[in-house]
Amino acid sequence: MQSVQRSTGPPAVPRRTTVFVDGLNFHYGVARRFGQRWVDPVALCQRVLDPKWHDIRQVRFYTSLFVEGGPGGGDPSAQNAYHRAVSQDNRFVLRLGQFRFRRETVRLAASEDGDPRFALAVGMREKRSDVNLAAELVHLAHLRSFEAAVVVSNDSDLTTAIEIVRSELHISVGVLNPQPSRQRHELLEAATFSRTIRRADVVAATLPDIVQTHMGPVPRPSGW
Repeated sequence: MQSVQRSTGPPAVPRRTTVFVDGLNFHYGVARRFGQRWVDPVALCQRVLDPKWHDIRQVRFYTSLFVEGGPGGGDPSAQNAYHRAVSQDNRFVLRLGQFRFRRETVRLAASEDGDPRFALAVGMREKRSDVNLAAELVHLAHLRSFEAAVVVSNDSDLTTAIEIVRSELHISVGVLNPQPSRQRHELLEAATFSRTIRRADVVAATLPDIVQTHMGPVPRPSGW
């Protein structure tokens, strides 16, 4: 489902817009659909959002740093290279949470004799990123730091924050869903409008294989 702007036409001056990106949600959505991670989120938002409506001032990217050898197989050096490459645009703001590891007892599929079996596993969970995104969305809205906000995620935990900004502060909040096969209808219903990220947008926003930075060239990591 893709809704339209709830207005008769664009404003005389595009709205000062801040984009809030759920980093892992964005990456896994784009990687699964298009086999692509080396994507500039600022350029992508510029393609998807109508410039008659939105003057993008910031793209705030909420994620956590991978840990070498941790569960999930994330590559810290590749992630660091990506952050250095996209940070060349001064509108990009990196906001970090953290991964937490814990040992968990998990139940395995029943054996042939029907007796339950258990195993000790190491679990990894991202902490603070979604909380940081929701809190800063509401906080910056209270400060009137933007005239419109856009959330790039399909995490329904962000619904309440979007509703507060829209209903109580009367600020437009859009949603860009990086995983449209997994629509969160409560999230879309809370938003002023929604958009779908398309393959053509991802291709157009793909970074070059070598990104020149003031600290030297950053090559595209293998698999990205």
